[in-house]
Amino acid sequence: MYIRSPASAHYKDMDMDMDMDMKNYLLQQYIKLKLLLKKEDGASAIEYAIIAGFLALAIITAANGLGVDIGTVFGNIGDTLEAKIPAPQ
Repeated sequence: MYIRSPASAHYKDMDMDMDMDMKNYLLQQYIKLKLLLKKEDGASAIEYAIIAGFLALAIITAANGLGVDIGTVFGNIGDTLEAKIPAPQ
């Protein structure tokens, strides 16, 4: 027959309390995570950020392509002006 001392009963109660505290904590965290995943307003913010990123990428790509073309046009204008108007000496 096993006889528990009052001290061991106290520690066992403390262990049970800590187990319950841990279970309550984990349950609270689980509930918070479930609520966070259910929110849809955060998803729209992420979608807007993705769209803004794609727009920025498209603008940069277009600007790089246009930059070469615009440089060529201004280069041709400069060459034409140099040919028509002699540089002062």
